[in-house]
Amino acid sequence: MTPRIACGDRAAFLSLLRGAAKWLEDSGRGMWPPEEIAPEAFAHLPDEAFVVAYDADRPVGAMTLTFADPLFWPDVPAGRSGYIHKLCIDRAYAGQALPEALLAFAEALCRQRGIPALRLDTGADREKLRALYARLGFAEVGILSVCPEWTAVLLCKPLLPAL
Repeated sequence: MTPRIACGDRAAFLSLLRGAAKWLEDSGRGMWPPEEIAPEAFAHLPDEAFVVAYDADRPVGAMTLTFADPLFWPDVPAGRSGYIHKLCIDRAYAGQALPEALLAFAEALCRQRGIPALRLDTGADREKLRALYARLGFAEVGILSVCPEWTAVLLCKPLLPAL
């Protein structure tokens, strides 16, 4: 399947995120507390930050893409990187390279805008995700203790030659 990917579908993003969060929780690998996936947690983001992959008209994968992230990357000026958060896939479409397609879309959008890097984070205990991101060219560049219960690995992929 080659998904169609577009920006702007907040409702589809939120629905996919809730489904992914429930699946993770039910499988004993909870990732996001309820307050982190509530619609209010995303109210500050513009609609174009919501990136959704579709199989025909069915939303099957999603993430946010922003161009500033002062919480996880306070030393990177706004507009110097794209930031991926809450990447999630409909479980019926697992194993169909949707994370790769979504990240390739984000890379292309960043390159079009002259943005030299793409950044993301994942839990230090998420070995499969860390391996996926490494395979896709992301380098682990830091560790951030967000709270006593969660440590994030910070990852970056250069997209353009350094200025």
